[in-house]
Amino acid sequence: MHLERYLQRLSEIQEELGEIGNDLQESVGGETETKPASGLPQVRIAGFRAYHLAQEGMALLNLVAVSLAMVRATADETDAQGQIEKLDTVNHYLDELEPILKRILKDMEPYRSLEPAEA
Repeated sequence: MHLERYLQRLSEIQEELGEIGNDLQESVGGETETKPASGLPQVRIAGFRAYHLAQEGMALLNLVAVSLAMVRATADETDAQGQIEKLDTVNHYLDELEPILKRILKDMEPYRSLEPAEA
């Protein structure tokens, strides 16, 4: 089962999104027109990264949910209590993370492409 790898990547995504959030705050603080070597405004690059990381996070949430259902279905009765407690902890983590990722997807929707939206 790849559950541990999925959870590790979700943790990494959270960390990356936190860093991007700091970048966005700095960019919006007056640097929105600053263009790096790529020619794109910094806020567009940060928004694009945030949108696609949140998309990856949502896909991982779904994979974790399926994995958890499989583990629950095959939980050994002798260790069922210990496994169920661990699964409940993971479920709690997912319940907290899902609305955050959904909000980021909604907020960063204008940046889902590196091409500026036509006015």
